[in-house]
Amino acid sequence: MDTSFFDDETVSDISTLLFYFEEDPIFGFEFLDISKLDYSIDSLKHVDDYLDTIRKLSDIEKAWDKVILRTGSYLGEVIRRKGVVSIWHWLSYKNACKLSKSLKEYSYDIETSYILWRGSESFCFPMAKVAKFISKGRGESVRSFAKIIIDLWKQEDNNK
Repeated sequence: MDTSFFDDETVSDISTLLFYFEEDPIFGFEFLDISKLDYSIDSLKHVDDYLDTIRKLSDIEKAWDKVILRTGSYLGEVIRRKGVVSIWHWLSYKNACKLSKSLKEYSYDIETSYILWRGSESFCFPMAKVAKFISKGRGESVRSFAKIIIDLWKQEDNNK
């Protein structure tokens, strides 16, 4: 498959905007300890804490898209970097729909703007998971989500 079909570099760059915010800080940046954001599974504990704090702030709606995109990109990059990077790719919604007709049942919005794909019909939606956490709270842990996706996809890879 043509690598220009993938958005790996673009989304990886967006993920750095979670902690590199000199010119354009993310909402609630004062609640982030950038020394803890190292793309590890453990770093997602800190992301859970950050999301739990900012979800309670009154202005979260104004920053919704930026928070979802940057934090979801970071979450997805943690997942992607724990897998086989050569087969785990970011796809735009448009390109993902070209690979899977079933994705057309989801409408395009910030939560589906980029989708993490592992090949075949294996997709996940990190941006949507972040939105769900902000809406519903800690029961929607991004760390738990990452662990489940990584374990599931590794098991699928081992069964091939």
